[in-house]
Amino acid sequence: MPAIKNAAEIAATPSAFKELDVDIDSVTVLSVTGPRRIAQLAQDKSCSPLDVYVKVRFSTEDGKEYEGANKLSILGKDAYQKFLDARVSGEKVNVSLHIYRNRTTGNVEAFVYLNDAPKASIDDLFANAESTSKKTSSLTDLIG
Repeated sequence: MPAIKNAAEIAATPSAFKELDVDIDSVTVLSVTGPRRIAQLAQDKSCSPLDVYVKVRFSTEDGKEYEGANKLSILGKDAYQKFLDARVSGEKVNVSLHIYRNRTTGNVEAFVYLNDAPKASIDDLFANAESTSKKTSSLTDLIG
């Protein structure tokens, strides 16, 4: 969580802040915008529920609380359901955050994503590069 802490500290100096991407394992979901509230916001704004931002508040293993949000359409049904389930069950989940400065308000905010993909290094990505690479046809073949 040092990257989150550093982002908050750097936020005091607007010109120095850079966007950050942070992966955090084993967070406890404290709250998630519920389906009823999403439906109400969509109706109030005359938009699709998929265009409503879902707020997720969570705590890290050191007990500090953070909040992120993302559009329901970007989170997707499965990730949204997993956040809701984790809130009720207390199951730990892994999240990814894209931390940025809101240009309108100047506040440091974060897009939150569920990150249940296994960790991978660059070496892992290239482990089978020779045996599984797909050959692409030539552009000259296409135009004849």
